[in-house]
Amino acid sequence: MIFFGRQVVTGAVWAAVDSWGRQIAMLGVFVVLVRHLGPEAFGIAALAMVVPNILAAPVNEGST
Repeated sequence: MIFFGRQVVTGAVWAAVDSWGRQIAMLGVFVVLVRHLGPEAFGIAALAMVVPNILAAPVNEGST
């Protein structure tokens, strides 16, 4: 039973690392785009970044 608990904790840690890693990467992309694009182009790019996140939400959260 202790081994199973260790697997659960390890899985939770890796899931957290994955989630935070994605958020940090998106922040990096956001910062680069802000520095290089004008306001209109950045607005379009920001909308384009939101669409995949919305479409991926049911997959990531599980749809049962």
